[in-house]
Amino acid sequence: MKPLNINTRYLRYLLAVVDEESFSRAAERLRVSQPAISRRVQMIEDELGFALLERLPRKVLLTPQGKAMLPALRDLLHSAEETGALAMQLLFERAPAPRIGVAVYAIQPERSALLADFEAAFPNASFEIETGYTRALLHGLWEGKFDILAVSSPIPDKRFEYIALRWFPVQMIIAESSPLAALDAIPLEALSGLSISTWERQRQPRMFDEMIAPLEKAGARLIFPEDQGRLGILTHAAEHGIAAMRSFDEYGDDDLRRVGMVARPMENMRPVAALMLLRLAGKERASARLWSFAQGWARQRGIAQRREDISLAG
Repeated sequence: MKPLNINTRYLRYLLAVVDEESFSRAAERLRVSQPAISRRVQMIEDELGFALLERLPRKVLLTPQGKAMLPALRDLLHSAEETGALAMQLLFERAPAPRIGVAVYAIQPERSALLADFEAAFPNASFEIETGYTRALLHGLWEGKFDILAVSSPIPDKRFEYIALRWFPVQMIIAESSPLAALDAIPLEALSGLSISTWERQRQPRMFDEMIAPLEKAGARLIFPEDQGRLGILTHAAEHGIAAMRSFDEYGDDDLRRVGMVARPMENMRPVAALMLLRLAGKERASARLWSFAQGWARQRGIAQRREDISLAG
């Protein structure tokens, strides 16, 4: 019999389905799409050569083979995690202290929790942190001033590697008195004739194409205020009684309350931005220990690393 080749991440998906007795609840718990989990579980079953799960209309149960395999599969995942932790500790004992640039809008609880957990796991490790604005930090990354950035950003191009720590839902900012404020999620078809204050495409072309262009296609009227800063767009929307968009936490809830506005998620729109760690591809040495730890940290929390694996709102 050939050696088994089972991806431990896929195994984690399988065990979540077993624990929840449901693909949909497992997907919600892991914050990945249900089709993605179904495909990965099927890959494990194909590798083994038999079904592990009985897919019933209202629940998912283990087959007799699945019940027999379950203890071994749990042990396999546990052993893989312990082996990975030991290897990481041995590999990175002499790693230099990473220099981390933290963007103003990336001061989020997930970033703080990650670094706190890293310090707890490696008490003798150290790192240097400097806070700044994203554009200046990116320049510093290119110039070698930083090894890793913590930023709220769209998915970067192939010059970079990233680890998503949190995905931000695409949200519409509207007046508290707007009928749309009563909805749990705003469908695109509700936007016909609605005026939206937003940034011009040249400022963020990829984000504009993924988040703003669909609004115009749905019939919304885009307004480009003279002040293209984040508060300029929000102030323009509030003063003219029109909507704006939020792609990450560039507008806090306090900012919105001050101008009498609220945020509601857009229905069936995937996030376009995430709180993430970012580094240049091929520049691994100084950031290796923290980067590897962050990958495991995100994996243990089921944080999807691809937009297509994220469940849609609505």
